Amino acid sequence: MAIQQPTSFISKYADVLAYGAILVSVVAFFADALFGGKNFMSGGDNVAFYSFVPYLEKAKDAGEFPLWVPYIFSGMPSLASFLAAGDRSWDFIGQLVFALPRMMGDLFNNDTARLALWYVIYGWGVYTLTRVKGLTRLIGVFSAIAAIFSTFVIVWIMIGHSTKPVSMATLPWILLALERLREKFSIGNLFLLTLPLIVLVTATHPQMMFYIGCGTAIYMLVELITRLITNEGWMDVVKAGAGLVVAALIALGSHADMFMATREYTPESTRGSAPLVQSTTNTQDQSGGNDYEYATNWSFSPGEMFTFLVPNYYGFGNTTIKTSRTATPQRGNLYWGQMPFTDAANYMGVAVLVLGIIGIWHYRWDPFVIFLAVVGVFSLLLSFGKNFPLLYNIFYNVVPAFNKFRAPSMALCLLQFALPVAAGYGLSAISAWASSEAGGQRGKRGVAVIAAVAIMSALVFLAAKDEGDYKDNVRDAIMAKQSGNPQASVSDEFLDIVYNEMHADAMVAVFLLLATGGLVFATSRGVIKPNVAVIMVLAITVIDLYRVDKRPYEPQKGSPEKNVFAENDVVTFLKKESAPYRICDISSAFPANWWAYHFIESVSGYSSAKLRVYQDMLDIAAPGTGQKPAQGNSAILNPFLWNLFNVKYIISDRPIYQGVEPAFKSQETQLLVYKNEGVLPRAWFVDSIAIQSDKRVLLEQLRDGRFNARRKALVESSFDGMNSCGSDTMSTAQVVDRGNQKLTIKATTAAKQLLVVSEVFYDEWHVYIDGNEAPIVKTNFLLRGVVVPPGTHMVEFRYQSPAFETGRTISIASNIATSLLGLGALGICLMARQRSKQQA
Repeated sequence: MAIQQPTSFISKYADVLAYGAILVSVVAFFADALFGGKNFMSGGDNVAFYSFVPYLEKAKDAGEFPLWVPYIFSGMPSLASFLAAGDRSWDFIGQLVFALPRMMGDLFNNDTARLALWYVIYGWGVYTLTRVKGLTRLIGVFSAIAAIFSTFVIVWIMIGHSTKPVSMATLPWILLALERLREKFSIGNLFLLTLPLIVLVTATHPQMMFYIGCGTAIYMLVELITRLITNEGWMDVVKAGAGLVVAALIALGSHADMFMATREYTPESTRGSAPLVQSTTNTQDQSGGNDYEYATNWSFSPGEMFTFLVPNYYGFGNTTIKTSRTATPQRGNLYWGQMPFTDAANYMGVAVLVLGIIGIWHYRWDPFVIFLAVVGVFSLLLSFGKNFPLLYNIFYNVVPAFNKFRAPSMALCLLQFALPVAAGYGLSAISAWASSEAGGQRGKRGVAVIAAVAIMSALVFLAAKDEGDYKDNVRDAIMAKQSGNPQASVSDEFLDIVYNEMHADAMVAVFLLLATGGLVFATSRGVIKPNVAVIMVLAITVIDLYRVDKRPYEPQKGSPEKNVFAENDVVTFLKKESAPYRICDISSAFPANWWAYHFIESVSGYSSAKLRVYQDMLDIAAPGTGQKPAQGNSAILNPFLWNLFNVKYIISDRPIYQGVEPAFKSQETQLLVYKNEGVLPRAWFVDSIAIQSDKRVLLEQLRDGRFNARRKALVESSFDGMNSCGSDTMSTAQVVDRGNQKLTIKATTAAKQLLVVSEVFYDEWHVYIDGNEAPIVKTNFLLRGVVVPPGTHMVEFRYQSPAFETGRTISIASNIATSLLGLGALGICLMARQRSKQQA
């Protein structure tokens, strides 16, 4: 009788230890942020997100799901514009899936912990995928860490792109579920596929959703073609494809409330309609798509592939700069490539690059490796945008809504997944070369690899050696970007800094290439054991990526509330005002949503999908009397519009009225607060109405202030009751109640009159006079008007979205369908276990 050897602790819990190592790597990288009370607050994207946290919390406390946010752009849809989404309690599956990351954020009291967990989930997915594909645990850990810390993946958390890591985390789990579904079509596997798709949809990043969808489609296509060629298992791929369609429909249905609300809003937004003013840099058609030049602004270029070896070759992006050994390090952005700017290079590690190429070559007949190669090349070519129009133009001209994306370089997220996984196959190939089965071929292969590494090293060295040509390229590129600036220049000091940074990186790349090549050669010759080689390559990769990933890493001490949103003396002054009013902040050229955090209504803000009527007003009327239109303008400098939009206070960093003292001078921010004496109330009656059907002319009348807005209103067409409207100089209108989705006005008039309300017109607002619905008249291009009969009446505006309500019903049904799948899978599993016990 054979004696059974005891299982060691390490072998028994090897996978648990591997998952733990991945977790520890992420925790170690973000340790000072996680345990030091630090957060990443990079400006625009993060501030835009955090600005609405109090708005959402207040709505939740009031038992309201907010659909309209009144605090930016004089009001706009919140959910439909993907601006801010409340607690969607009916999406209970999504709530459950996101519960753990949310708990981590609450536990550490910062958002870094929540997002860091999504990186861990991504790494766990990559590890599990490599294990399913037969790679060793050590290699799986290597691929997982390489995938997580690929520079432009890890930088997302640092620049406030918080939905991208969530989206990316789903890709390996989707592929894993499809693998299981292909091997065995079952309710349980269909449920496992539905979950990551729900997460992907919940992340609400359309462009990432599209690219991950492309990656999934390529996977299915490669599987189908390779299995049709071998005539083995192609029907299983078809079944898995059918399951993918079902799971995708359920996942999309789980967010039907958002998508249906967005579908209604899109034609009225800047994302789904053409502007009245077309710029020379970005023309749009009625679908709202960007013109070709604007859509391809962030096109990756073939030349920038050099950053795969030398991350600083094009200046890197946001980094720490030292002008000399004794100088204090400073933060700066040295990027000089053809994109407008970038935060970090698309760097994946020298060893990862070399091993990825080896893995793809050695396992070139493996269907999954073919998928990795195809998806990697596809994403690279698509990322080139205008630099490789053959592929990009097909998507731009044929795929619906693709022309609304404006960053082709984002497609590289697929390459940043494919290459680390392929590098795992590369390590596996080297291990195979070291085995006796490889025979005499291992020497030839090793020599070939070393030759390739030597050639690449020579290229790096030569690129770094010619200082004069490199500096000329940098100068020419920067001057081309500033071609419209007659005072543009590039200092020699700047060129020296850029060159020195690049040259230092190039020398490191030479060392890393030689070290990686030496390891490959030594392992293939049997000098170094495969497991030792994997550990050494992992160490090289961790050190390499750590030195690069830390360049844009700059968390700040304290919470967002303390760092960015602390109440200052200007806010304290403004909050003393109780009547409805708005502000116009002209202290910055880039308006943000900061004021919304303090529940202060503003006529400006930050959103990628504003109402079209509002942007047209900003383009044409906002610059002021006699000024030329400017597409994309975000500042209202026109006093006539200040009055019209109930702007009581103007915030400025400099004097704006000669001889007029500001109402308040900030001691904390040095800002000046001016009171607008000509401000109109939130609602008022007018004596006369004029028709101006030409929208451009109407906006020009607003621009030049050609009429008395207190007494007269402009409409684009006649309406019922218009001719019978009269005048009453003693009429009054008082706001008696207001909220996110309602506004109640007590109106008194002796004659039938048009009541103008300084609120943005949108179809889903309805008005009721004493409980009876009345038509809303679009007034002064973008405000609301309503005809009020004689007497005293309660005029109530309510926001009602049938599309949202229908979508919520579909969302509930999709959640129930997902739950039934899960329960069905659990039931089958329990029955199988019970049957197994009975047979035993």
